[in-house]
Amino acid sequence: MLRKILIIVLIVGGWSCSDLKKEAQVAIDDHLNKVDSFYIQVIDVHNEIMPKIDEMMELKIQLKEELTRMETGVKEVNKVRMEAIKQIISELDAADDLMMDWMRNESVKPSDSLNIEIRMKKLNVSFDKIMQVKARMDSSINAAKINLQEN
Repeated sequence: MLRKILIIVLIVGGWSCSDLKKEAQVAIDDHLNKVDSFYIQVIDVHNEIMPKIDEMMELKIQLKEELTRMETGVKEVNKVRMEAIKQIISELDAADDLMMDWMRNESVKPSDSLNIEIRMKKLNVSFDKIMQVKARMDSSINAAKINLQEN
């Protein structure tokens, strides 16, 4: 009789352990899906701003041409505007450098075998940084466009 009870306990215990393992795997899969989803959000921001690098470079060329026209006397010299143009060129360069730094230092990939919490923390840092890059790029592009419209 004791043997039958022990067998029943082991069978029931095995089923409940199996259920716990399944529940744990579902929870892990859910966390992994959240991490992967957040990774996609980070990359989406990157993909949104990546084409802006070309726009920044084109604006920088236009600003340098405007500066050259002032320096060579082709256009009336406005020292305040010249300094503003130099500052905007510097901001465009800084925004480009931030983007390049972010791409070089982006360290979390969806396939990383890091602890889920560590991956999520790294993704949060990466997301904050790419949002700073986006803000810097947007503000420098807007400043350049406004300055060139004053032309």
